[in-house]
Amino acid sequence: PPANRVNAAVAAEHKPEQLKACETATLLARINNEWASVCFFYSAYRAVRCAFNNDERLNSDAAARDVNAKLSVSSRHIDFHNGHPNRGPGVNDVVRILYPAIAAEYELLHTKSVEVRYRTGLIGLSIEQTKGLADAIIGELDGRGLL
Repeated sequence: PPANRVNAAVAAEHKPEQLKACETATLLARINNEWASVCFFYSAYRAVRCAFNNDERLNSDAAARDVNAKLSVSSRHIDFHNGHPNRGPGVNDVVRILYPAIAAEYELLHTKSVEVRYRTGLIGLSIEQTKGLADAIIGELDGRGLL
C-alpha cells in the first residue's frame, strides 16, 4: 500500500542521521568528550524513530490501539521526548509501550544526554557505557528488522 511506501521513505530518512550521530559520537569519544553521550543518544533516537516508521503495529489506528489505547498511526511521527496529558505520549512513552526490552536503556541514555546538555555533565556512567546503551538499543531494533 502507498502508506507503507511513505513510512519506509520516512524511516529511510532517519537511518543516515542515525549513522551520522554515531560517527560524531565515536569521534568525540576518542577525545574523551562527554558530548559523545549526547550523540550516542541521538543515534538511538534516530534508530527509534526509524523503527516507529517500520513497525507494522503503527500502520493503522486499530492496530496501534490493539497494542495500547494511547497509540495511533500518528504515534510514529511524534517528535517530543516526554508525553503530556494534553498532547499524548512522547517518544519515551512509545518506546516503553512498543519496545519494553530496550525501554530502560533508552530512558537512561536520554537522561544522561539531558544531564550533559543542561545539568551536571556525565556522572555515574562512562562514555563507553553510554555507547553500550546505544549499541544495545540499535542492536535490538535491528534484530527485529525495524532498521
